[in-house]
Amino acid sequence: MGATDAVGAMSTAMAYGPVWKRLSASWSNEGSADSRSVLGAFGAQTRLNENAVAGLMLRFDKITLTDAPSTAGGRTYVQPTLEQILPTT
Repeated sequence: MGATDAVGAMSTAMAYGPVWKRLSASWSNEGSADSRSVLGAFGAQTRLNENAVAGLMLRFDKITLTDAPSTAGGRTYVQPTLEQILPTT
């Protein structure tokens, strides 16, 4: 790596009651090549009964790559979740 090259990453997560979030990012550049990416998720969940949990999650991602006229984009979407908890005996 030369003096102008750089690489980095960060990640964070938290939960407060039924609400949670996670965010991570990374970046690098070497010469004329440059890349950046971000991934995040936010959500909440609630217990329906002793065997089921329902929740909602918003997830997004974005990536950018540059070394020629090339670029890739990201997407954002909502993902409902329903989970069953298996009873313990």
